[in-house]
Amino acid sequence: MKIFTKTVIVILVVVGLFALTPTGQYIFAAGNDLYRKLEVFQEMIQLINTQYVEPVDWDST
Repeated sequence: MKIFTKTVIVILVVVGLFALTPTGQYIFAAGNDLYRKLEVFQEMIQLINTQYVEPVDWDST
């Protein structure tokens, strides 16, 4: 159990130090940028659905 705990602590320290470097910040920020792009894409799809797509009239088909 002690080996597992030490391993987890070492991994957390390495990831924490990596997050402080410019490269680490760039990599972590890339995820936020991707999320923002997906959010904008979702908003575009919602606008298209509400403004340009007519509901199907199932009674006349």
